[in-house]
Amino acid sequence: MKKLAFISILFLASCNSNSKKQAQGEVATGTVSCNSLPSSFASYDAAVSAVESADFEFTDNANTSKSSWIRAARFYSCNNADGYFIIETDKGNYLHQGVPITVWESFKAADSFGSFYNANIKHQYRLVLN
Repeated sequence: MKKLAFISILFLASCNSNSKKQAQGEVATGTVSCNSLPSSFASYDAAVSAVESADFEFTDNANTSKSSWIRAARFYSCNNADGYFIIETDKGNYLHQGVPITVWESFKAADSFGSFYNANIKHQYRLVLN
């Protein structure tokens, strides 16, 4: 019984600590619901950090090994309808917001990731900064 009480106290202390961090705007890895992410971010780095540390309903990675310049692509969605698209290229990493999951699926099936990205994602789904 003492062991169970001790575990319960540790759990409650952990929950209270995470709630305080979230209330102060800090991101605790893997404990922030994707539904609590803001609609705009102070910086690109803050957005990437927040997205990559949140818990999502759906996450997926594309095998980009056939691409000549896209090194990685990831998709995160709270609602299985739209979400965040992160692409890593030779020139930098980019985060796109509000990308429909159908666009993500089409990206993964594309003959050329780069051509699809340039025609259907780049400049069409932008990250909103404050």
